[in-house]
Order: sequence, then C-alpha cells, then structure tokens
Amino acid sequence: MVRISVLLFVALTACAGLGKRTGMDVRCTFDPTQDSIKKVGKGFCGSDSYRLTATGAPAKIETTRQGRRKSSASGALLAAHYFMITTFEGHCLDQSIMGYPKGYVEKQTAWRKEIRELVKKGKVVYSTCDESDNCTILYELHFKGLRKKFDACYR
Repeated sequence: MVRISVLLFVALTACAGLGKRTGMDVRCTFDPTQDSIKKVGKGFCGSDSYRLTATGAPAKIETTRQGRRKSSASGALLAAHYFMITTFEGHCLDQSIMGYPKGYVEKQTAWRKEIRELVKKGKVVYSTCDESDNCTILYELHFKGLRKKFDACYR
C-alpha cells in the first residue's frame, strides 16, 4: 500500500505544473507562407481561444492519394480532440490533488461531459499534408470565457 501511495505521489508531482505549461499564450497570428505550422505549439490565444497542432497518418488500407489524405486528416482531427480534452482534464487533475470536496465526483463528471462537447465545436484553422500524405492541422477552440472555464475546472 505504501509503494502504491509513493508511486501515485511521484506520478502526480511529475505532472505538477501542467496547467501552467499548457495555459501559456501562443501567437494568435499564423501566416502559412512565412510560419511553420509545427512551431505554433499549444496554448491560449487571448482569453477566448485555445490552439494546438496535431498530426495524423494515413490508414494503411487506403491506396488512393485522396483517400490517404482524407484518412490522415481525420486522424489529425481525432488527435486534436484527444490532446485538447486531456490537456483540460489534466490541468484539473493537478488542481484536485489535495482532496475531494463534497459533490466532487458529480461536478467532475458533468464538467468533463461539457468539455468534451465543447471541444468538438472547435475548427480546423489550417491544414497541410506532406509528400507521405501525413496531415498536420492547426485546431482552435473559440468560446467566450474559455480561460476562466479552464482555470475554474469543476468547482
């Protein structure tokens, strides 16, 4: 039991500060003719938008160029959703290390459902594919008061 507690403590302290890293501001302008999409990073763009980049690879069963690009673009979109949801939920896990207040589980469940639905409403701002048909997208979630929601978690 002590080993599990120690391992849990080490894992949680290793993740401490995740909210600070992911809550950093990123440059809000992106010019594909001058900027590399891979240098955008992830973080807030003002108080109402959160941006990140994600890459997808084509499915092996696809043989046409159009099919390969379509499958890699949809993989990149799924990756963007996943990264954004885990970023928001991971930040809130950091905030809840000290204990569980009354009604915590119910609030957490409702908040997670709300965030997952909200993330699906984001949009692809820019998309590019390389010669191997791997696609990289710039995904943005825009919602009034998003940073406040991010900081408040499920309190």
